[in-house]
Amino acid sequence: PDYLRDEGNDVFLRVAINDARRAHEVLRATPNVDLRRVGIIGISLGGIITLVTAAIETEIAAATVSGMFIPFDRLFVDPHPHCQRLTELATFATSVDLGKAILPRPFDIHFGAQDQLFLEKDRGKVNAQELVSAVPEGAPLSVTISPGRAHRFEPAHHINFFRSAMPAR
Repeated sequence: PDYLRDEGNDVFLRVAINDARRAHEVLRATPNVDLRRVGIIGISLGGIITLVTAAIETEIAAATVSGMFIPFDRLFVDPHPHCQRLTELATFATSVDLGKAILPRPFDIHFGAQDQLFLEKDRGKVNAQELVSAVPEGAPLSVTISPGRAHRFEPAHHINFFRSAMPAR
């Protein structure tokens, strides 16, 4: 996709996405790796990397995004110290578009109920509801809001998701 060229404002994100894609390429070339059991997970900026990578790399078996399934057009419009600007991502695709591309593979969206950074004005929940309403009933999509949790991984939740999403060994 044109978005992944190394120019424009989103250079840091493009490099990180290409790194994740390269890691998947290495796994595909590694003997004895069961590609049916390769998933990807990310929180915050890593959630954006997860969304784009899983949408492009269709052999990734399952994906989970924590704390970052929000509209990109409102994300880091002003410079962010780690992420630069992500304004060009909003012209490439929405998070809902990327979520649709990940499905029908298992896809989990996770938020902490106390994550003020990304649940502000319910935009994360609204975005997740938009995806839920756009996919067929029975699609392997889960949306979880953990009570009392903030912007962080929930290891037990994510481990359980991948255990249920991946085929047995």
